[in-house]
Amino acid sequence: MLRVLYGHGPSYIRLVIHLAHRATLAGFEVKPAGIFASHRHGLSPIGFYEDALGDEPHRHLETPLSDLLAIAPDVEYTQQWSADMDRYVSRFSTPKEPSV
Repeated sequence: MLRVLYGHGPSYIRLVIHLAHRATLAGFEVKPAGIFASHRHGLSPIGFYEDALGDEPHRHLETPLSDLLAIAPDVEYTQQWSADMDRYVSRFSTPKEPSV
């Protein structure tokens, strides 16, 4: 199971990207970064997540968002989230003293 940050897991960012894509197609200029400022949460730029999803928002344009959550994202997306979580956790871990 993937870790969660501030109550949001990787599905939150994924839905933000899908919603922004759908809004743009409907004529609204919406960027994922305007909805979720990933850098403010110690995460990689949201563009990294967009790249990791590839054409998923287009492929699942007709998929209800609730159904989308039941579909596993591509491995690249999961790897991006895991790498960010590892980096985030390591920022707060206390180095252990060497044993003598």
